[in-house]
Amino acid sequence: MLRLDQISDLCVAVDGVSLARARKAYVAASDGTGLVLVGERAPLLQRTNLAVDPRGTALPALSNHDVRFDQSRYGNNGSYSLVTNAADGPLPELTTYVRFTQTSETVTTYGFHLTGNPETGTFGTEYGFPVTPGERIALSVFLRVTGDPAPVGRLRVRFGDDTINWRPGGVATEIVSMVDGGWARIGNTFTVPAGATRFAAYLVNQSGTNGPGTVMDATGLLLEREATVQSFFSGATTGEELDVYEWSGEVDASASTFAHDLWRPIS
Repeated sequence: MLRLDQISDLCVAVDGVSLARARKAYVAASDGTGLVLVGERAPLLQRTNLAVDPRGTALPALSNHDVRFDQSRYGNNGSYSLVTNAADGPLPELTTYVRFTQTSETVTTYGFHLTGNPETGTFGTEYGFPVTPGERIALSVFLRVTGDPAPVGRLRVRFGDDTINWRPGGVATEIVSMVDGGWARIGNTFTVPAGATRFAAYLVNQSGTNGPGTVMDATGLLLEREATVQSFFSGATTGEELDVYEWSGEVDASASTFAHDLWRPIS
């Protein structure tokens, strides 16, 4: 018996949609037996990207509980902006990114908060992404610095609790030496420490060789409750014919899912 993806010329799909993209029930004839099969496409969830604006299409003042780029870190030392319809992103699907342009002559570390990250000695419930002690978190992002002879990207995660305290331990960093004007991907996995209920993160260039006019771009934010950093995806990603990439809500403002379609007989 042929698989249904091998007999598209013999099948009739619901609502006139081709079998390759039919998401409802369909009827297909098997090869030479006269048997009629009735089935439906059944997406099997593979991954979830919890970053709500992974492509960097907006820059809110503060991200609070969401994992996304915001403009709350060192804004008085430069300006934040958006780049759209770009042809020089790190991946073909990443045609937008966020940008920080340095104006200060004295700042040595600048960049983006990736979730509500208070620059104080306390941590409150209005900040940070919810986590559970002991779980693994994988966080990654694409970064480019232009106008700095020796850029150094740094991704840092901090943990806090609901009693406005930062939690000791569990803080991890990933430092990547970069090429001036070249994209790099920075990523790491983190284990949530005991007592932590939220995490905050930021992405910076901390080379010390930067100056006025140095530009930092970022896009392709990926957050998963996984033990390893995997390839980037969003609801805008395209893949193989049976791969389904979707936004869980509003486009470029919600989490993304990746599922693989399977055929499931209807009994």
